[in-house]
Amino acid sequence: MIHSIRSYLLWGAFILLSSSSILTLISTSWYTSHEIEEVFDASLVQSARIFHGLVVDHQEQNTLDELQESLLMDERKEGVGNLSTGHPYERKLAFQAWGAARLLLSTPADFQVSAPITIGFQEVVSEYEAWRIYTLFDESHQLWIRTGQKIEVREDLANDISHKVMMPILIVLPLLLLAMWLIIKRGLRPLLEIRKALDRRDSDDLEAINVANLPVELAGMVEAMNHLFSRVVATLARERRFTDDAAHELRTPLAALRVYLDLAKLPTAQYTPIAEAIMRMERVVSQLLQLARLEPHKGVFKPALIDPEPILEDLIAELVIAADAKQIELALNCTPQVLLHSEPTLLAISVRNLVENAIRYTHSGDLVEVHVYENEEGAVIDVCDHGPGIPAAAREKVVQRFYRENKADSGGAGLGLSIVNQIASLQSCQLLLLDTCNGGLTARLQWKNR
Repeated sequence: MIHSIRSYLLWGAFILLSSSSILTLISTSWYTSHEIEEVFDASLVQSARIFHGLVVDHQEQNTLDELQESLLMDERKEGVGNLSTGHPYERKLAFQAWGAARLLLSTPADFQVSAPITIGFQEVVSEYEAWRIYTLFDESHQLWIRTGQKIEVREDLANDISHKVMMPILIVLPLLLLAMWLIIKRGLRPLLEIRKALDRRDSDDLEAINVANLPVELAGMVEAMNHLFSRVVATLARERRFTDDAAHELRTPLAALRVYLDLAKLPTAQYTPIAEAIMRMERVVSQLLQLARLEPHKGVFKPALIDPEPILEDLIAELVIAADAKQIELALNCTPQVLLHSEPTLLAISVRNLVENAIRYTHSGDLVEVHVYENEEGAVIDVCDHGPGIPAAAREKVVQRFYRENKADSGGAGLGLSIVNQIASLQSCQLLLLDTCNGGLTARLQWKNR
């Protein structure tokens, strides 16, 4: 499994380039050594033939001593006219002439080898020096001519050529890898841009991604994602329509059921549980309608700076009757000049659900308080009750749809906090569930300073 495409491509390029460079160096070194051997061997043969001609000529003129002196002149540091050593490798060449098992000529002094007995190429060691020698035999003059060259000359030349070939490769290889890295980075940039674009999206943003400027290889994948987005949008739309339709259809029979219950004039013991069940169903239907109406408007609500006090005053006035039925007092405390980035309808729905929850779970004769103020982070609305509260371990779960911490409670549907949490995400604030002093739950809507 490929963990990173970039690392995979870079390592692949590094291994391929390194392997090809090593193979190039090995093959170049072998080929260079072979060619050097061929060239130097041919030079030894040519030198032997030239030296043979010189020896024969001087032998016929009885001037071999002069030839010997000429060959040894450089060794003795003597010069004749402008004659001087022509090359550092000159003294790494050797010449010998043998006749009738007697050494006639030899240079340099360290070329000490035994008398020749075979013709052709050989490798011998003289005074700890390795030599490559060539021997020819002139049968008419009974002359053995031998030319030699130190093997280190060949090795030095082969190594020198290998180093000169290697250095450009060692310099170019990192540059090639850097170029490959830049090319791969540039080639993978569209993937990074797609990832950043998706990271910036809200969870409800399922708009298709523009494929106009994408490479062909990515366009197919992005089009498949767009098709997936369209299917998800269609599925969510069907779900919202079903919830909305179901809630609307349930409202009429519930209203009729309440009328029939009032007309039946049942005893209180029978009437109360049936009336409470109908009220709970009406609340579930109302909350489902709220959810269904919120879903299509994600991203449409435009929060603005508003004064929450008149909105909350009207809301508290509407809920006083429900609070009085349980002998619960509602209190609103607003710090002057506190403004919220919110939308009035969303704010009213959020606080209504929080206050209704507080009324439901607060003990009779107690107090439910709504506080509006500012802290170091921004504007705050606290809804405080003195009911049983919610354990810390369950506070992440209670914002899920249809989750109820108290399963025995028949008055709640498990949708109120889910609605508030969803609205909080729409208006860039956070729902926090905290403990109230002296027991109970404080539901806090926390805005951040802009």
